[in-house]
Amino acid sequence: MARVNSPWGTIDRLPSGNYRLRGYHEGRERTVGTYPELAEALGAARKMAGALVGRSRGMTVNGWGKKWLKLRTRAGRHRGVEETRKVWARYITRSQLGGMLLRDVRPKHVARWLHDLALQSNGRGGTLGHSTLANARTALSAALRDAVTAGHRDTNPAIGVVLPRRQASTEDPWTFLRSPELEELLTHPEFTSKRGWRPRRVFTIAIFTGLRSGELWGLRWSDVHVKDTDEPRIIVRYGNAQGGPTKSGRPRVVPLLPPARAALLDLREAGGVIRTGPRHVFLGRGDVPHGKGYDSGWAGSWHRPAKGPNKGTRVWRNGWRGRCGMRPGVTFHDLRHTFASHLVMGSWGRAWRLEEVREVLGHTEIATTERYAHLAAEGLRRSVEEAERMWCGPDLNATRRATRPIPLLSK
Repeated sequence: MARVNSPWGTIDRLPSGNYRLRGYHEGRERTVGTYPELAEALGAARKMAGALVGRSRGMTVNGWGKKWLKLRTRAGRHRGVEETRKVWARYITRSQLGGMLLRDVRPKHVARWLHDLALQSNGRGGTLGHSTLANARTALSAALRDAVTAGHRDTNPAIGVVLPRRQASTEDPWTFLRSPELEELLTHPEFTSKRGWRPRRVFTIAIFTGLRSGELWGLRWSDVHVKDTDEPRIIVRYGNAQGGPTKSGRPRVVPLLPPARAALLDLREAGGVIRTGPRHVFLGRGDVPHGKGYDSGWAGSWHRPAKGPNKGTRVWRNGWRGRCGMRPGVTFHDLRHTFASHLVMGSWGRAWRLEEVREVLGHTEIATTERYAHLAAEGLRRSVEEAERMWCGPDLNATRRATRPIPLLSK
């Protein structure tokens, strides 16, 4: 195959005798066309060169993103590649930034992209949330950082670009269930029925451990310590049912409050069978054994597919939330917020310090836990009320010395 010099791209002589014009356009190598005569191929090359005057050739942001995601998948050590892929497709691929050449991206382009995202509709009558913008920026920054390592750029233009300011609000950007709502949920007739036996324990464990949904589906019996121990606890090792790492990248220990311990004991000994070992606590369709104590239809509805989101959260959203009369805005993840909020407020004993809540929730940064800081005021109020009830200090009213005239000294 002979190659001919060209003002743009390459012109190859094919075995058929035709001439093929091929070159990089918008960061991708493309075949412009195949021509019977060399003059026609050269004319097409000059036309392409004229159209691209002043534009550098190279890889686009989208082109690098596609390659970068493949590399991360192949490496097998990065958590949440599928989620990153979705973020990239939704917020970067379709943007003007995605079509830019990778080498041309500057901080001002990243800032403009974030500004446009902040105005984008979330499909529910509002705009994209602050956490969504943060996730999109994190994905872009990680890709640009690796582009520097791979030699495609000299610097990462996303470093130092701040997120647009949050819209002022007097409401919390997350939801949690207050004590009356919790009692209403866990004592609802749907949960006291035979059908609700297992879901009630699932939701109880979610509320009183604060585990993320993926951590719940990844929990194994070998990491559940509820029997013959003075310190009931679970070890959270996995971030999903497939055995991937937790979001923080490290295991953590979660002490079990009495409701969670009781629910796990019930599940562990259901049907008179003691469950131990590496099997999942929350069974999927392929894990359900035949025998007494199992409802295969219910367990199958919580089946964890190899790809895609966990079905358990959809079961909550599409079924049990409505049956139990919960507010439409309460998500399965809000059960985790409920756990953290009540720890900080001291609803279940003394108020926990933010550092303690951080360890139990597995937050990498204390700033993530500080979203609950304003609830500590309620915990302080509870502590003061408890101190008043148990006060054993001096009673100033009883010990105040009565004033009386001082007798004159006799002369």
